[in-house]
Amino acid sequence: MRSAGVYLLAILGAGHLAAQWGGELRLCLYGEPRTFRPELVDDENSETVKYLTGGVLIRVNRLTQELQPELASSWKVEKNGRSIAFQLREGVVFSDGTPFSADDVAYTMEVLMDPAVHSPTGDAFRSGAGPVRAVVQGKNRVSIVFPETVAGVARLFDQVAILSRHSALKEQAVLGPFRVAEHKAGSFILLSRNPNYWAMDHGRRLPYLDTVRLEIQRSREIELMHFRRGEVDLISSLNPDQFEQLVSERRTDVRDAGPTLEGEMLWFNMNPSAPIPPYRKSWFASRNFRRAISHAIRRDDLCRMVFHGHAQPEAGQRDAKLRHREVAIQAAHDGLGHPRLLFAAPGAGMKLRGPDLDERELRSDEETVERDAQAGNEQSPHGEPFVSRPL
Repeated sequence: MRSAGVYLLAILGAGHLAAQWGGELRLCLYGEPRTFRPELVDDENSETVKYLTGGVLIRVNRLTQELQPELASSWKVEKNGRSIAFQLREGVVFSDGTPFSADDVAYTMEVLMDPAVHSPTGDAFRSGAGPVRAVVQGKNRVSIVFPETVAGVARLFDQVAILSRHSALKEQAVLGPFRVAEHKAGSFILLSRNPNYWAMDHGRRLPYLDTVRLEIQRSREIELMHFRRGEVDLISSLNPDQFEQLVSERRTDVRDAGPTLEGEMLWFNMNPSAPIPPYRKSWFASRNFRRAISHAIRRDDLCRMVFHGHAQPEAGQRDAKLRHREVAIQAAHDGLGHPRLLFAAPGAGMKLRGPDLDERELRSDEETVERDAQAGNEQSPHGEPFVSRPL
């Protein structure tokens, strides 16, 4: 289930920055990055640095959600998602001048899948028992082979910053538009343009900016003060109250950039080995229960009351190519009926008493529980009840 998320962007002089070459962009991180090693990134601050410095084979366009070629000029998903073949751009070098080749892609996958590294990025590629293999088929061609099908495998490479096998600088040698030039812990990170970045604009090497200065500032109030003074060029992820405050000041440099691709999500732990009581596992395994929870959440009210209208309700994954599916999901969601009827449906573990849902006595007889659960949900190994609440 995905509910509303909001991404409010306040930009100072954005048109001026975009219209010329050179200059510095200033923004804040809300804490010290935990790591500068791309394969270990699992926090937002480190992710920002990786996004600006790391070169990837495929990039997901954040506006259109389309896949775009980056270090790979083309790719092909094969064997029903068990393999993906990349054709790499020629003449690309790392920021220190080290040539980029298929061997670097193979090395990156080796690092990601090394169990001793514990890479969060690598976890997304673990599709089953057996190793993930990188097959180098030439200087500029490589295939990645998985033991089982990986859903949406091409999109996952948006998160894979390519490492150099041969550079003496290791992870400091990058393929992205910027490189780390200076870091003062707890104060700032200065990124300077990568002089060897592969992308061009009318014969001139990108990026447009000379530097990006990331001020480490944990206080949103101080960040807002710096913005008002013109000491910060943009603010991401403003809360709605702060945004409305800026709008009330009639500032012409404040824009609502629309909902982010990230959202507020509710997760159900369906891991069979999870240390939770069996009766709770049965709730989560019941499709009727999960549908009832989703239907009981008033997304439109959350958007209106919590986000002041600066959010959009969603009933599925956001994907520009599958918007018709999102509409269909919403239509199906609207037709589910009252959530209390779903809670009381077979397998969801509740019953109706008058207008409300009532708690049923918890049972420990596994055979009875399993029989009840299978009556409403073939995937459910148990069938214990949910605590009653009026909805």
